[in-house]
Amino acid sequence: MLNKWSNRVDVEANPAYDALEGICLQQGDQSPRREHESDVAPDDEQMAFVMHSAGGNEHGHGGRFSLHGLARLYATLHIRTLCFIHMFSGFRRQGDLQHCVERHWVQGIHHVFCISVDFCLQGSDGDLSSSQNLAFWKRQVSSGAVFGMGGGPPCETFSAARFLEGGPPPLRSYDEPWGLSSNSQRQWDQVALGSSLLRFMLEMLFHCALAGACGFLEHPAFPVWVRSHRPASPWALHAVRWLRRLHCVSAVTFDQCLFQCEGKKPTSLLLVRLSSLRHHILLQGLGGRCHHAPGAHVSLQGRNLDGSFKTSVAKVYPEPLNEAIADAIIHFATATFGHSFKTAPVDEAVAAMSRLNFVPRDVIQPDFHGG
Repeated sequence: MLNKWSNRVDVEANPAYDALEGICLQQGDQSPRREHESDVAPDDEQMAFVMHSAGGNEHGHGGRFSLHGLARLYATLHIRTLCFIHMFSGFRRQGDLQHCVERHWVQGIHHVFCISVDFCLQGSDGDLSSSQNLAFWKRQVSSGAVFGMGGGPPCETFSAARFLEGGPPPLRSYDEPWGLSSNSQRQWDQVALGSSLLRFMLEMLFHCALAGACGFLEHPAFPVWVRSHRPASPWALHAVRWLRRLHCVSAVTFDQCLFQCEGKKPTSLLLVRLSSLRHHILLQGLGGRCHHAPGAHVSLQGRNLDGSFKTSVAKVYPEPLNEAIADAIIHFATATFGHSFKTAPVDEAVAAMSRLNFVPRDVIQPDFHGG
């Protein structure tokens, strides 16, 4: 594909193929650069973002970021408890990710635990914008008390719905991803909190990659339908584009309607050592994208009769999606630790986070983060 594309266009004048990698090439790479070009290809020519990746090429020192090999050996020696943490989980409900993980019975390993963490469940202990809680969860990963974590940070400050007529104004852009200079103080506070929660998840995924553990980040897919407005998206951030280069990290974009979501809801996942989930998703529909007839989905735009946003229902993952994520987590556990692994009890500090106060599926957690 690269050769055919190079024969058709002026490679020096059009860096579009480079943008598919999600990174800008630095001076000194083998790709040619004109004398007047800067060290980094300017972002105003091409917007780079992540949609799909089967895994990067960076293995790290000693293979710390490899998918298998020494990284897997390190995990078996370092991780002592098979406990997965679901961040930003919302209320406990039947068919949630914790329920799907814990109903697996793995012969030899016997049981894999899961803890749901959210402000609406644990209060201040579930406040993931807290530096104290960030340090706490770093210790759990570094000490081997958990073998993975994942979740979808709040997305309302990134939402492409802000570009719809009559909707709230955009608070970020591709060129100002951490907040528009025109934001009011309240909007800056809202953006700062949303950024803090996203950084929490990205930092925890890096530590999981470093420890031989697994994890995932979920967020709405890059909104290509408003590309002309240069929208902000986590998938365009340099941190995400660099994480994608790690050998143990893959990415997939799909439509949640394939997993019985009421709306189409294009979604992307950044996966740490959960490549089996990417393979499973790509087998659904049209390579993970919607194959339903036009008009088959409920519109998630606008408000309901009670004044709530129609997108609220999409906060809750459909149970088939939870099952697919849980299957990938169990697959990682069995492939990495085997049947002879002797798992230790869940640490008391982590076990204290467990909640059993279930709510009906139509009860949606409120936005505690300034939404």
